[in-house]
This record gives sequence, structure tokens and C-alpha cells, in this order.
Amino acid sequence: MFEFQRINNWEKTRLEVLKKTLLNIIILINVCCFGQIEPGQFKYIQELEHRQNRSLEQFESVNDSSYDWIYARTNWKINPSNKYISGAVTYYIKSLETDLSQIIINCSQSLDIDSIYTNNKVLNYQWLNTYDLVIELENTLRLNEVDSFTIVYHGVPDFTGMGSFIQSNHSNGDIIWTLSEPYGAQDWWPCKQTLKDKIDSIDINIEVPIGNHAGSLGILDDSTILDSTIIFHWQHRYPVVPYLVAIAVSNYKVVDYKIDLNGDSLQILNYLYPTAIEQYNNRRQGLEDMFGLFDSLFGTYPFINEKYGHAQFGWGGGMEHQTMSFMGSFGHELTAHELAHQWFGNKVTCGTWKDIWLNEGFATYLTGLTYEHMFYGQYWDIWKSQLINHITTEEDGAVYVDDTTDVSRIFNGRLSYHKAAMVLHMLRKEIGDSIFFNGVKDYITNQDLSYKFSKTAQFQCIMENHAQQDLDTFFNQWIYNEGYPILDIQYEHSNDLLKIFVQQKSSHSSNDVFQFDLDIAINGKEIQTLKIKEETSTFLIQYTDTIDSLSFNPEHNLVATLSSKIIGINVIKDEFEIIPNPVKSVLKIYFSSENIALDELFILDANGKVFYTEKMNSNTITEFSPVITINIDFLQVGSYIFLSRKNGQITNSKNFIKM
Repeated sequence: MFEFQRINNWEKTRLEVLKKTLLNIIILINVCCFGQIEPGQFKYIQELEHRQNRSLEQFESVNDSSYDWIYARTNWKINPSNKYISGAVTYYIKSLETDLSQIIINCSQSLDIDSIYTNNKVLNYQWLNTYDLVIELENTLRLNEVDSFTIVYHGVPDFTGMGSFIQSNHSNGDIIWTLSEPYGAQDWWPCKQTLKDKIDSIDINIEVPIGNHAGSLGILDDSTILDSTIIFHWQHRYPVVPYLVAIAVSNYKVVDYKIDLNGDSLQILNYLYPTAIEQYNNRRQGLEDMFGLFDSLFGTYPFINEKYGHAQFGWGGGMEHQTMSFMGSFGHELTAHELAHQWFGNKVTCGTWKDIWLNEGFATYLTGLTYEHMFYGQYWDIWKSQLINHITTEEDGAVYVDDTTDVSRIFNGRLSYHKAAMVLHMLRKEIGDSIFFNGVKDYITNQDLSYKFSKTAQFQCIMENHAQQDLDTFFNQWIYNEGYPILDIQYEHSNDLLKIFVQQKSSHSSNDVFQFDLDIAINGKEIQTLKIKEETSTFLIQYTDTIDSLSFNPEHNLVATLSSKIIGINVIKDEFEIIPNPVKSVLKIYFSSENIALDELFILDANGKVFYTEKMNSNTITEFSPVITINIDFLQVGSYIFLSRKNGQITNSKNFIKM
């Protein structure tokens, strides 16, 4: 057991900042808050969670797996008017090796290290490269042995991440805020920047000028007033990945209240600009409804013993810092998305940046679920339609990330957010609602993943166990490979028989043929689900009423597009007859006109399964040979359909019975 005691007296740094530095150029997106939600006003959440389009090839640090980071105590001194940080970080680590004598800490050389010490003894260290600091431990540690040390530092953090450490201002004052995802934590504090190790527990102490508040993770234990400053003492007793550790300092107004979650009382603590209080209060009921929905579907709020809240910051979007999301506004989608991350991204965190869809895809899909279950469901189909329209604006791109050095690729809105969300929805349709939601709830509460990390293969395994089916084809075509199906759909309706012909091609070469369920609405109402498994498929449906139209993907459950409008095929009446019918062994087709040019002949059963095909020469049927004979001994007794096709279109069909 460790004594988590607070340090109230700050270590004095040796150097004073010489002057306030110029701000780095930051692209800020001004996002208007949603008023009454209306169709067509939805914003792409990736535009709100704006990510810097920079290559970070040099910023991904060495990952030291020789030790487990079990506790941290931070002491920071911040003035929101100056881009500058000074402080100390105390580490408690547990050795994962039999003889551990040195470790690597990730830290930018833009920060000045004043000292590293333990038990009043200074430790030696050296820079391995720009972001990796090698520290010599006081004693060689045995397996599972625990040690601690403190790094005292100061400086002006570089801007290399997606915010990292930003000083700016709002209409009523100055602000400093951090945003470390994916590689920015090392810019402003010495840490273990990794997706393999969470800090088991952390205390965060932030000293700021009086008149300001400092927001961060966990519970605000208390505050200590000094002569001209105040120290905010935050305690967080849940595992946390370093990129989710954050601070925000400004002259905030506090909106603090409690909500009931199935008998548990949860504090909602908000640090807001003075001008935003009314805007936030107008959204309070919506937040409570989201909590109720997510709790019912995915289990209790993961940090129920502490709080949830928001701190406003200098982006138009948001960032899901654990227990306190940083927000640029309080629109419905942004609020839902960042809250959803507390389950998907914070409780269970993607195990590599290649698997970021497990964070962003789920958070986006949960936003969609609020439209399914709130507002009387009137925006659910609109939301799905908008996602599909965005996904299909380009023909390539996998959900699984291929280049983790490029932030714009990791956080690609079309792929990591929208396509990932629709893939989750298609998986739900594939295996059924009950299996899907039970599987996802098992995923988020699984003891091997809960408050830890997950990769795509682990999620797939859990869903396969619940569905009792192999999902390799689904995950390969929708997660790992690129593109989506482009469909050509035609139909013929005659003699109370509807024949639907579907031909697909992939928008990208990584997928040859997709397998999926295709919904077709007849006359805009009755939905037929067709199982597509081949490049070309034919379906036969008994339908007695008149057909005015067929519509594709009416409930927007599939990522696919049409190559052209669905068209009905004009049947050439009496083109051929089958005599005799029923038939025992040899099928004879008598054609009624000469020089009929056909491409192919087919024999199918009532389920659309093809038993026979024959490619025709252009003049096979002439006045000298108006009959085609086919030996059908290979067919079992039953009902079948003979049809002909020209230029990809069905020209005629006849039913026959095999005796």
C-alpha cells in the first residue's frame, strides 16, 4: 500500500521564464451550437473533434515494457496568461523484469529537467533521443519490486501534438488547456506515453492565480489558498492512459449538481465560461437522458464513484478526458459523443492507434443511438443516411488504420468515425439486436479488457462467442479491407412472380465480392431482405399485387451505392414455350421467332439457386433450329424456372416441373 500524500510546498525551479512566447499557429474551428435539431443540420462529429493534419513520424516514442506505472503524483504551477509550466511528477513503478536498473520516460527536450531524485539522492539520466529520457535507478529492482522517484522540470512546451499545451484567451479571460491525443502527453509532462500501460491511480495538484479554477480528472478533494494562488487537489482512483490526463485553467464559473443513476448519485461538475452558463443549462436534461440510455445499454457509468463534467476550452470540438470532457460547445452530438467515450475509449481503450475505431466508431454509433431512442426516433434514419453519403464520397479506405504516423489518417472522419459506426450498425443487423447488445456489454465489462486495452481481434472474438458464428468474412470485408459494394439492380414482374437481379462490384480491389443483406422495399413499404453472396444473384418472390417501384436500402442499414436507378424489365411475351410441361428427362424450349440473339440461359429453383447456365452464340436460335434441348436428369423432382438474358437483362422466364 502507498500513502498518497499531497505535496503543498512546490519545488522551486532554477530558471524564470524570460518572456511570454508567441502562440503557435492553431487552426480553431468555430462550431455553432445546435438549437432545435432539424433534419439537415447534423454536423460531422470529426469536424467537431478537429484534429491537426500533421505527420507525426518523429513523435511516437520508445515504449518501455520493462515496468508497470502504478501511481503518479503531479504538482504543477500554471498561470493562464503565460504559456509556461513548472512542477514535479512523482512516479511509483513496479518492475516487470528480474534485474531492472534503468527505465525510459517519454519527455520532450523542450522541457528543462531540473533534477531527478529519490530518497534525497539525485539520479543520473541521459537523453536517448528527442523524446526519450533514460533514468538510472538507485537500486536494481527484482521482478514485481516497487520503486519511486520524482522529476522536477519547467519550460515552454512545444506544439507537436493536437493541442498538447495551449495558451489562448476567450471573451472573458485567458486560458491554458491540454489535449494529448495521440502523441502529445510527452510535450508537457514527463510520462510513459503508451497504449500498453495505464496509471493505476493519480493525484493531480495544480497551483493557479486566485480567481481561476483548474479542472482535471477525478474528485476535487479540496483546495489550498496561499498568498496569491490557490492549489486544486484532484484525486483519481481509476486506471487512466496518459493521453487522457489533462488540465484546463481559466476564470471559470462553476455549475455543479447531481443526477440519479439507478439509485447512485453522480456529481456533474462543469467549469464554464461566464457567457456559456445559459447555453449549458438548456442542455442539462439532454445529458441526463444520454446517461440513462448509455447506462441501460452498456452498464453503469464507469467512474460512478467520482464525477462526470465538462471544462470549456479553445477548440470548437471536444476531447473525452477521463471524468471531465473538454468542450468547445454543447451541441447534442458533441455532448453525446464525448460522454460515450467514457465507456468506449476510457474504460476500454484501443490497444493501438490502428484500432482507434474501437474508440471513435463506438462513440459515433452511440451518438446515433441517441437519435434512435430520443426525439421520438425522427432523426435516426436521417443520421444513418448522412453517414452513408459521407462514407461513399470516396471509393477507398479501411476502418483499420494503416498509417499511425499521420494524425489525419488516425482520426479520419469518413473512416474511423462514420464508416466504423455504420460497420457496428451492420454487425448489429447481421447478428441481431439482442446478441449485439449483449455482446457489446460483455466486451465493455470483460475482466481482461475493462479499464485496460482492447484490439479489434479481441472485440471480434467476444462477438463471435455471443453470435455463435464465424465473423471473419464480416470483419475482413468491412474493417480490414477497403471500399463498399456498388450495385446494379433490375427486376421483372410477371405471372405473379417477381424476379430481382442484383449485380455487384466493389469500389476497391481489396474486396472482390461482398457478402451482405440487402433490403429492398416494394412500393415503398414491404421490405424484402436478400442474401447477397455472389457477384450476380437472382431472387424469385411470389408477389400478386401490382409493383410500381422497388427502392434500395430503405432504412439505411447498409453502406453501399447504386450504379444507376433500379429499373423494371419489359418482358418479351411468348418468346418461347416449354413443351411438354411437366417434363421428365429432356427439357425442350420452343422459340416463337427467328434469329433471337440471347447471351445466356439459366435454370433456377424457387429460391434463386442456379442449377444450369449456358452461354449462347448470337445466332444459335434460327428458323432452321428453333428448339433448344437440355438434359435435366441431374435435377431432383420439383419446381424450377427457365429464364433467358440479353445484355445483362432478363428477357423472359417460364416455370416448369421436373417429374
